[in-house]
Amino acid sequence: MKLFITVISFLVLIANNVSAQLLIGPVAGFQMNSTIFDDDNSADVFSREFVPAFHFGAVLNHDIDGFFSLHFELKYAQRGRDIRAQGIDLERVVDNFEPNLFVNRFFYGARSRFHFIEVPALLRMSFGREPIKYHFSVGPNVSYWLGGSVKEYEIREDERLTARSRIHFNPSDEPGPVVGPTAQRLQFGLDFGIGTTFDTRAGEKVMIDLRYQWGHSFYSTRSAYDAGVPYEDLRSAHSIFSLSAAYLFEMSLFPEKRGKKVKTKTR
Repeated sequence: MKLFITVISFLVLIANNVSAQLLIGPVAGFQMNSTIFDDDNSADVFSREFVPAFHFGAVLNHDIDGFFSLHFELKYAQRGRDIRAQGIDLERVVDNFEPNLFVNRFFYGARSRFHFIEVPALLRMSFGREPIKYHFSVGPNVSYWLGGSVKEYEIREDERLTARSRIHFNPSDEPGPVVGPTAQRLQFGLDFGIGTTFDTRAGEKVMIDLRYQWGHSFYSTRSAYDAGVPYEDLRSAHSIFSLSAAYLFEMSLFPEKRGKKVKTKTR
């Protein structure tokens, strides 16, 4: 009910401001992804360090009254995660393999890269005066899991095994990690952001945004891939810090119409 009232309020505000300003343009940025495990054991065993990734897409910002605005984005976003035992340097294991380091020991690591389409819908509050304004944003983020890839590393004593495969959602598609009916491809999160927007000499605007995204949905309702990979705990969500830049063009959805001048004859 609260969500319904909020949406209706937004629509009323927009209806009362049909000549409001629209900003549209491309956006791209860099992000650091981390993992939030549901299982405390996974959180204790596996590393949760941040992994670099990127995103790009389009922005639409609808100014309501100069202070509030509605900010929407449609973008592709990559999410990454490196699953490995705490205290193990994955780069050293992969690139500088030392058999003596793992004698009589077992090591498993996995590098996953997931592909998503994201649609943040944010309420933005702006401060300051042009040509430079500052803003705070908050709102939901809806994303759809397109797929991805995983590279697995397994070391037993003096032997190293490496396997690379694509993630897919239908067991009949091809061999490799399968996230079947337990996958939650439609995911939800919450975004919090701060940033600034300033004018350019050409008359357009540049927006810089620093944002944190808290993932609410798990990748899967079970802990492992259906294919039986025991160490890739997918009952986990994402945690993302991102920095982006957008180049925005100003336009009006309903341009104001000027009345015709009436000439009067004088005698």
